[in-house]
Amino acid sequence: MTWDNGYKAFFKLHRLVIDKKFGSIPYARKIRNWIYSKSSSSGTPVMVDLPRHRLFVNPADKGVGRNILFNGAYEPTETQLFELVLRPGMRFVDVGAHVGYYTTLGAKLVGSEGEVVAIEPAPANNALLRKNIEVNNLTQRSRT
Repeated sequence: MTWDNGYKAFFKLHRLVIDKKFGSIPYARKIRNWIYSKSSSSGTPVMVDLPRHRLFVNPADKGVGRNILFNGAYEPTETQLFELVLRPGMRFVDVGAHVGYYTTLGAKLVGSEGEVVAIEPAPANNALLRKNIEVNNLTQRSRT
C-alpha cells in the first residue's frame, strides 16, 4: 500500500470516527496522532478529493493541509459564502493563494467565461498551487 492510498483510507476512517463521535474510543486519538506524525514527516503531497475539486496538500502543513486532510474541507462557512457570491463570468483574485483551495474552487465557479488570478509568493506553496490548477484542468482560466 502506498502512502497516498494509506492516507485516503486513514482519513476516510478518521472522518467516520470523528464525525460519528467515536473519538472517545480508548486510544483512538493516540492512534490517529501516531499515524499523522509518521505520515506528515514525509512531506510528500497527497491528493484529496473534495466536493467540487481535487487538491494536492502537504501533510506536514499544520494549517490548511491538516484541515483539508482531516476534515475534507477548509473554512466551511467561508466556502459556502464563496459559493453564493461567485457566478459564471466573474473575475476573482486570490492573494496569498497558498495551495489553491479558493483558486481552484473559484475557477470552477466562474466557469470558462470567468478568470482567476492567483498570487502565492512561497515557492513550495506556489508549486502545489500550479499542480492543483493543472490537475483540475483549469489552466485556461487561471493565472499564477
